[in-house]
Amino acid sequence: MIDYRIAQPYQRRMKRSFDVLLSLLLLITAPVHLVIHRHGAAVIFAAWNVLTGHKTWVGYASSSLMLPVIKKGVISHMGTMSSFSEILLEKTDRIYAKNYDWWQDALTVSRYYRRLA
Repeated sequence: MIDYRIAQPYQRRMKRSFDVLLSLLLLITAPVHLVIHRHGAAVIFAAWNVLTGHKTWVGYASSSLMLPVIKKGVISHMGTMSSFSEILLEKTDRIYAKNYDWWQDALTVSRYYRRLA
């Protein structure tokens, strides 16, 4: 059996804490995002969805049911959905879940900020 870090209680708390803190930061600085982001309103709406617990900032790229359950992501750990096969997406999801760290979520969101929405 594979030991997925994302299934550990500490890592789940850290993921949710990161989601909440980033959402609060984006909502507090909402006027800035409305000006600098092409889809600023969508980013604010996404921040609200994450803050209320309907979504997470970074989710899986595939729809695999074999991994620990996390909420649907605003973006995937690969950034945006690409034209990779479902098998490859599932493999990258397994690597993401196995080696999960909230810091990687932070890097992913900052790297793909322009594609949020």
